[in-house]
Amino acid sequence: MGIERDDDLEALTQTLRTAMDTCDIILTTGGISMGESDVLEQVVVQQLGGNLYFGRLHMKPGKPTTFVTVPHEGKTKLFFCMPGNPVSATVCTQLLVKPCLQLWRDASMDDDTSVDQQPDNGNMFSLFANFNAMVDRMVQNAWVHPEVTCRLSHTMKLDKERPEYHRVILSTEKEGKMIMATSTGVQRSSRLQSLRDADGLLVLPQGVDGHRMEVKAGEEFTVLLLKDDRGVQVGQSAHLNRKANKSFQIAVIHVIDPSTDASAPHVDNATDVTARVQSALSGSKSGTADIVSTKIFCKDADQLFDFCISTVADLHVVVCQSSFPHQLDIATALRQRLVKIADAMALQARRGAAAEHAASALLETVVGYVPFDRGSMMIMVPERGLHGGLENVRGLLKHALQVGRGKT
Repeated sequence: MGIERDDDLEALTQTLRTAMDTCDIILTTGGISMGESDVLEQVVVQQLGGNLYFGRLHMKPGKPTTFVTVPHEGKTKLFFCMPGNPVSATVCTQLLVKPCLQLWRDASMDDDTSVDQQPDNGNMFSLFANFNAMVDRMVQNAWVHPEVTCRLSHTMKLDKERPEYHRVILSTEKEGKMIMATSTGVQRSSRLQSLRDADGLLVLPQGVDGHRMEVKAGEEFTVLLLKDDRGVQVGQSAHLNRKANKSFQIAVIHVIDPSTDASAPHVDNATDVTARVQSALSGSKSGTADIVSTKIFCKDADQLFDFCISTVADLHVVVCQSSFPHQLDIATALRQRLVKIADAMALQARRGAAAEHAASALLETVVGYVPFDRGSMMIMVPERGLHGGLENVRGLLKHALQVGRGKT
């Protein structure tokens, strides 16, 4: 589609519209960082009405990479907006675009699941769960970059800001039993020579000041191959599953108004809420959600936090059935006691809840860490929109728990 200037928004918008007329997936390079002339996100989101999924990646290179979907003439177009630096664009193409194209080509509907089928007794939740299970299977069976385990031939420094995909040359040691990885040199994202002769991307962890700022010769790490068409499925990928911990414990707290008697009908409702929480937070990538406790809370908001943490759990899920004023009191009380409030994650939960039940957009969500604890977290969501809200942050919660415990 050629080259467009960054100072003519009308021409840029028209070029992208033309691309959507003939293409399913649009790739751009440049104009997506933080400078005044980086206008691409503004055009795709505001002018074209796109839905932004992420606008920054915690990785090196490729931090500014942005992914947006845009509705166009009854179809959804995918936008991968790459950084202008050629190495960043190349690495992100390998990690994001190639697997997407592979899934686009190979994915098909399961024989035993159809999104057109009518749910039993009008149960839309059942259909929603079936559809997501189908998508989960499609993704787990999708093919991604081939990978091998390699031994470092020399010591390498770690980046203290981000995990890194380091370009390396592979060779076989004299005994022929192990593949060795050697850096291609300076790894600046503008340095095309770092790609010359590169056989793969060495997956390096983020450095930790005062703890670990380098990896030693002889240590073993995963390398994603650049010159091999053979791949692995997502479910079998060491790269994508290297942090997987297949179980975490959850305490569910069902909150109702203090004026309401917490009697038998609410017990039945709490049981249903607990089942929905477990369904929303269980997944092939995020692990199984083990419910260790279900409790009903119907007292003043300032007593809720201590009531919650009386149960030991990895994650405390506070589900509010109460009125709008009481929910606001609950949110305020929790914010005062939690630390490292995750407003961005709370916003994602709110969006997910609103997608399931529109009125949930008006209600508060709160996410944060429990202080003086072993890294446990708490999330407050409205009962209406519960499944959508939790599912929308399922992977983020699991990762945040690992970060809180220093396991990443």
